[in-house]
Amino acid sequence: SESINSTIVYDGSIARVEAVVGSPPPITNSESTNSQQPADSSRPLEIPEAYLVTSTMGRSMFPWMTRTSLPIAVHAEPIQPWYKQPWGKFIAGVVILLVCALIIFTGVYVSQKKGDPLEEAEVTSAPSFAPTFDPSPTLDIVRSRGELWCGLDPEQNSTTPINYIGFTTDLCRAVASVVLGDPEKYKRIIVTREDQFAKLIGREVDLVLLGKVHTLEREVNEQSTGSGFSFSAPFIITNIVYLGEKAYVECAEGQIRFGDICSNLKICVPEGSLAIEVVSPAFPSSFFESVTSVNELDEMLNDGTCNVVVYDIYSLMQSPSIYNAVQSGKYVFSNNTLTNEPLSITTRNVDPQWSDIAEGVVWGILQGWEDNVTQDLSLCPLSSSNNQLSFMNAPICVGNYAEIHGRYLPTAFLPGRSNNTIHGSEGAIHSPRFGDLNCPSCNDALKSGTLEEIYQRKKLNCGVVDDSENPNL
Repeated sequence: SESINSTIVYDGSIARVEAVVGSPPPITNSESTNSQQPADSSRPLEIPEAYLVTSTMGRSMFPWMTRTSLPIAVHAEPIQPWYKQPWGKFIAGVVILLVCALIIFTGVYVSQKKGDPLEEAEVTSAPSFAPTFDPSPTLDIVRSRGELWCGLDPEQNSTTPINYIGFTTDLCRAVASVVLGDPEKYKRIIVTREDQFAKLIGREVDLVLLGKVHTLEREVNEQSTGSGFSFSAPFIITNIVYLGEKAYVECAEGQIRFGDICSNLKICVPEGSLAIEVVSPAFPSSFFESVTSVNELDEMLNDGTCNVVVYDIYSLMQSPSIYNAVQSGKYVFSNNTLTNEPLSITTRNVDPQWSDIAEGVVWGILQGWEDNVTQDLSLCPLSSSNNQLSFMNAPICVGNYAEIHGRYLPTAFLPGRSNNTIHGSEGAIHSPRFGDLNCPSCNDALKSGTLEEIYQRKKLNCGVVDDSENPNL
């Protein structure tokens, strides 16, 4: 036959083959054949010579063919890898997009888990600025500024001999005398017991002298900020006590909740203080009233909302009305101290040099007391012309510990409860509290190791050296 008999397509594993069966055609300068369309029998089939193969090959490729006299024109195309074929390119693109989306989602999730929860941003008319902090050491910043920023209580004119605010202000002046050579180069930044850590993290203050109890928890993860802080040696140890009318104080101290008098017991406790941790296990929540300040505590005690308050003795005795009520015998303290609060200077834990300076100032005024170095303004350096730090500036410019304590917290007006004395030849050991061992960030630490053993045991086993054979140690 001189026309196309059939078009056969063979799909193999290596190539796609299109074979055209027909009679020997004249050879012309044609491109490769594509026999998918029906052939026109009125003209010769144009097939390049290079594509003509023998019928023997045709029989091997297409065994059902019986006519062996006809030539076969073969067009073979190599099969492309799957990812180069149209359907493969589409699938590869979809997979890549899914992987990228998964990576982005994982990154956002991890960053939220590590950081603080995202808060809804406030819409502003102008772009907001990212928080930036000077990376320089705090000592360099304070000296460049020429002023020490201390986080303190609001200044007030105390009408009682007890003036705890004056005491902490003089500690700020002592730090300024060491760092800047002048005790008056300081600025009072008002902080509260609720925002003191946040302002310290935000660089609004260089240190806080409000007085916060040093705990291991706060060194690692203070709950209100999620950050860790450094604490100096205690600058004062205050006592947590009950205060009020004698009958109700006896109810509170004896943990008695029944009877004509004790069933009416109502205890006022300042928010965020260690006092609530001390007394809450002894009484149901219905026995407590929460207050936000010493002034509010004083008011609620006077108007009968509470008949007993629990707080540290220095803060209570700073209130004129409470001080006068104690002096007149209207109010009494509990016979026993509920607990002691060792209060420290608080600094950021990212600057150990600055934390060491705060520590050195506390030891400087204590050493001044032991060595009888007293205040002498004629020797106080009033400039910081060199880069030397002298911790003896603290007792010379402001006074040693006994002078500062006696100036603002005279023990004659405190009912025999001062722990702030030099021990002489005896040692004084300060053991910081653990804090809240059940905080979320402490969970892993409590599940293994020595800390878990101590926590399960509920006590710490200490080894003490026996010096009985060597009394000179």
